[in-house]
Amino acid sequence: MTHQPKGSIIYKIVRLNAIGYKSDCRKASVRLSYAKHSGHRGKWMSIVSFLLFITFLAVIPGRCVKADQAAIHLNEFGHITCTQPVIPEFKSLYESQPYSRLKGDCFVKTSSGLVTFEFGREGRASILRYYTHNHHLQSEHIYQKIINLCLSSDGRYAAFFDGQHLIKINLERGAEQKYPSSHIFTLDTIGQVAYYHSDLNRVIYRNQSFCVTQVPSKLLLFNDNLIVCTRWSVYIFRNGRPEEMYHLAGSYHDAEVIADKLYLVEKTVQDDRFNFVLHEFDADGIHRIIDKRSYQRRPGGMDTHEEIRSPLHYYETSFSSLVKNAYAQIQEWSSLYLHPGVDIFEAPYTEVYSVQDGVVKAILTTGDERYWRIAIDNLAEGAEGYLYAHLGQDSFLHTVGDTVSAGELIGTLFPAWGWAPHCHFARITPSAHQWDGNWWTVNNPLVDITNMTDTIAPVIEYALGSERFAFRTKEGEYLDPLDLHGEVQIIAKCVDYAYSVGFDSRINIWDIQFKIYDPQNPDTAIYTQYSFAQDMPLDHYFSNQYETLVLNTIYSRDQTCFSTNSGNARDFFYILTNSDGDSAITAEDSLEILDTRSFFNGTYLLEVIVQDASMNTTSALAPIFINNDLPPYRKIDAVSPPNEITLLDCYPNPFNPTTVLSFRLSVASLVRLEVFDIYGRNVGAGFAAGTLKGKPAPTPGTWHPPGTHNITFDGTALTSGIYLYRLSTPYFTTSGKLILIK
Repeated sequence: MTHQPKGSIIYKIVRLNAIGYKSDCRKASVRLSYAKHSGHRGKWMSIVSFLLFITFLAVIPGRCVKADQAAIHLNEFGHITCTQPVIPEFKSLYESQPYSRLKGDCFVKTSSGLVTFEFGREGRASILRYYTHNHHLQSEHIYQKIINLCLSSDGRYAAFFDGQHLIKINLERGAEQKYPSSHIFTLDTIGQVAYYHSDLNRVIYRNQSFCVTQVPSKLLLFNDNLIVCTRWSVYIFRNGRPEEMYHLAGSYHDAEVIADKLYLVEKTVQDDRFNFVLHEFDADGIHRIIDKRSYQRRPGGMDTHEEIRSPLHYYETSFSSLVKNAYAQIQEWSSLYLHPGVDIFEAPYTEVYSVQDGVVKAILTTGDERYWRIAIDNLAEGAEGYLYAHLGQDSFLHTVGDTVSAGELIGTLFPAWGWAPHCHFARITPSAHQWDGNWWTVNNPLVDITNMTDTIAPVIEYALGSERFAFRTKEGEYLDPLDLHGEVQIIAKCVDYAYSVGFDSRINIWDIQFKIYDPQNPDTAIYTQYSFAQDMPLDHYFSNQYETLVLNTIYSRDQTCFSTNSGNARDFFYILTNSDGDSAITAEDSLEILDTRSFFNGTYLLEVIVQDASMNTTSALAPIFINNDLPPYRKIDAVSPPNEITLLDCYPNPFNPTTVLSFRLSVASLVRLEVFDIYGRNVGAGFAAGTLKGKPAPTPGTWHPPGTHNITFDGTALTSGIYLYRLSTPYFTTSGKLILIK
């Protein structure tokens, strides 16, 4: 990694490779600049604004070089890269001198003048402005958001998701056309939109719709045919019919159309590495592999935990927690980031000790004299160790290469922080086997410290007014908890107090999960979801790519539920539903959501459970009401919901006294089995792990994953006769007849 001089202008080439949102898949780049000091346009953007600007621009498509100029290969992260310069379609206003007085973040030229885009930040509106060639403002159009902005290859049309609708705009005439909600879309060469309709599970293009079984990762246009990339397969739609073009042995990672060729990246996982293969397909269907790369995976979290003593007060049996900034806690001091370690505060010159045997691998500073740090490799691991930062340079007792024992003094706290000297402590591993400051933080070391005491449990605060939790749609609309419908995010506002109940001691929690109960059976959860632990690895010290993904996945940052950690507020809003249930946080987690349509309408209890790093636990309950009335378009659309449940067998039948019902679910759902006698009386209801005995005990059902399931119906308590059974999900019901002969 090249280190820029302090105060220099840093130029970055941003490859626009966000998943699934470029136009007809032509490569694009936008060159941006940033200066740490004042300069062009008075004051340069703050670091926070710059990073957010990069986030928005990273989904903008453009044009690539000609076929004979293009050199296509994989970068170190397995993404497709053109080595030759490209022609940007969108240009940054921050580096364009002739247009510096125009309002906005970027612009595009049209035959009528210029169009600028200003991206809303922190809940503010986004604005599209039309200017003449002489830079006179003609009109402004305000949108709630501009998400996944893309441009047609001829530059005449733009499309984006505004938080409610997919918007297509004719940039020449200013004409706007709205489509159903979608953030997965593309534009063809004449401005026609292809998009994924999530409610219908269909891709719609040119007045045709195609059912898809997996959420598309990306839509492309290749040779005038629509390409749909899913996690496991790539489909091409020709003559109105889908065909599987390529079945992935691994999984989808990236795809582009460049110079009339389709490029597809396949990813496989092998031990501690990601392996990437770049496939090329031409218009004649000829397929070849043109590049391969491997990338050492980020370290796992839970496997490397070990009990340690605190680097401060190492020899004390027990002392009160002195943590003021916890691991992965959102920070806003100089920029927006996640805190890559634990800050343990103490008096100036407090002694700092090594927590493990090891070898000194690095002693360096990342700034001035306040930022000196020492990295010590853990001998037991070989490529993992601990970082101790903000120590005095002249207090180090060791040099690089020295062996250090656990409990050995390594330095003292630097005093120039005034009232707040501290040791920034982290468990680290080098990013490329080089101990040069470019390291991952592996996980949260606070949970492993054995001699630091914290007896204060975390607090679940009110998230929205008098409501304990907040519920938000994908489009950003907040719902009444007693009128939930469709797909919703669950947001909880939680805080831990490290050593006392006060502003400075407000830190983030350790882990969080939620459960949903039937009020008539509150002892057994019908749905349980582990959200996440603040234990993920972070790449703050060298790239921020994964850190940014984590920040945007676990923290809510809209105007209503705004996570912040500044001099004025320390508020942490967590999006509980942004998780697939495992401990790893990936890009797919941000797509997760709670689909209330998988539940029967009615009242439920929502419980949120949080823990701090000392395993102090707090929970809170709140009632919710699910009310899924069908939206208007469902009343007129001919597309039917998928057949979620299929009855495979009921054997034996006739039976005495038991019979087994087998069924298959195509999607995860609540399932309810009911059995009635010939008079319509419910003689057996519910579905609980294996056996249903004849008893009138109605329940809302039990959550089940996709796959095949068996249930044994026990008719011991019933008399001989004919019985009717009904097996149902919120969307589908199947029924049949049972004959009991004793």
